[in-house]
Amino acid sequence: MFENTKMYGRISKKQKGAKNLEPLVDYKKIKLADERSSHVEKRLNRLGVWKFFKVLYRDSMLKIFLLNFLLLIFAVPAILVYYFKIFQETYALNLTLPTANFLGIGSNVWLNVGAYSAEQTQLITNGGIIWLSLSLLALAFVFSGGFAVIRDAFWTGKLVVLKPFWKGITASIGYTFAGTAVLSGSFLGIYFLSGIIKAAFPTWAYIVMLVVIWAVFVLLFMYIYTLFAVAVTYRQPVGDNLADAWRLMWLNFLPNLIRIIITAVPFVLYFLFASSGGILTTLLLAAALMFGMFYLVFVYMTHMMKTFALFHPVEKKK
Repeated sequence: MFENTKMYGRISKKQKGAKNLEPLVDYKKIKLADERSSHVEKRLNRLGVWKFFKVLYRDSMLKIFLLNFLLLIFAVPAILVYYFKIFQETYALNLTLPTANFLGIGSNVWLNVGAYSAEQTQLITNGGIIWLSLSLLALAFVFSGGFAVIRDAFWTGKLVVLKPFWKGITASIGYTFAGTAVLSGSFLGIYFLSGIIKAAFPTWAYIVMLVVIWAVFVLLFMYIYTLFAVAVTYRQPVGDNLADAWRLMWLNFLPNLIRIIITAVPFVLYFLFASSGGILTTLLLAAALMFGMFYLVFVYMTHMMKTFALFHPVEKKK
């Protein structure tokens, strides 16, 4: 599991980038200089994500819940926007509308009430999405603070929450705020662009273009997530962090992509089934309240720390 270690200064020749990919990306240019982990005693961690989680859960269960609660605070703006600007306003609209195009017994017919309802619902949703994209900026604190907590826990095997969380914010909030703004703005752009494309193109072309747009968004998400991990872990100039994140994204492209998908799946499932109700929605909500935000930072940051360990390896003490 975790063992006391001594840090080596360089990676071995075997651990350097794959030569067959060097024409596309020169991995020898990856710097990853000046780690932010000098304040902790590194210990060898060869555990996978699931086994690492079990160790932290066994030794620091209450701290996991504390970290998740702390991260949830920064998700509250998005939750409030969704509830009051989308759900509540749509519900209030539906209460004012008649059914079957009639206002009631003995009253006149309200023609096209369905079209009116759809139009007003769309207007409410459009406004809510704009506010939602703004509220997502608060997640910058989740990424900067949460990633820093996982960074230290990876090397020590112990979960310390408040001090690393604050240090992570002071060290990398500029990166995470800018990156979160790009992601939320991209999400907003895709939402409105998809409506324009749907109205202007046939269905088959709309589907193809939407798949391509979301594929590009996933690549952008993966790059920015990788940049967050690099910025939280290393003190480097901005240009070096941007370049290292780009090269690291392609260094282990398929594993990185799989981790991004694993990170996003629970949240996608919740939004897909949130309106249907039932036991599945209840279970997903309970899981989100207990582990959701912790899961958001834990899965990918642990994966990235294992990548960083290749460049700054530690070995078992004799």
